Amino acid sequence: LGPTHLLDFSARWVLDESRLETPEEVARLLEALAAFCRWSEERHDVPLWKNFGAKLAALQRSVPRHVRLRRAATKGAGKGAFEVLALEDQHARLRARSGDEQRVALSAEQRENLAPGDLVRLAGSGERAAVGAGYPAEIAAYVK
Repeated sequence: LGPTHLLDFSARWVLDESRLETPEEVARLLEALAAFCRWSEERHDVPLWKNFGAKLAALQRSVPRHVRLRRAATKGAGKGAFEVLALEDQHARLRARSGDEQRVALSAEQRENLAPGDLVRLAGSGERAAVGAGYPAEIAAYVK
């Protein structure tokens, strides 16, 4: 068990598989994970807190945003992985893995819960594309 496993669990599995539905539920789970990491280090000399604590602190702020973001998705979870480059008025400027950029319209709730560096999937295509599922920026290095 190491930082990559913990990142996958806390930044992807919690959002995609856990069936937790509220930011409060996710916050409680991530706090329990923080306690587990500290306990593992204090009691068993497994440096989970040392190696993952800072990233987990960032995830405790960003993962609940993505729970709210997913509740605002109206066209499903979507496909692909697009990096949020910037938030511009009522749009997000995104970059695909290919390097192509595009803009998608955002609802007020999506605008509030996205941040530059986050990853999103898109539901639909072309001018009808809409933000579907989102992932915190902390996971981006492991997705590329």
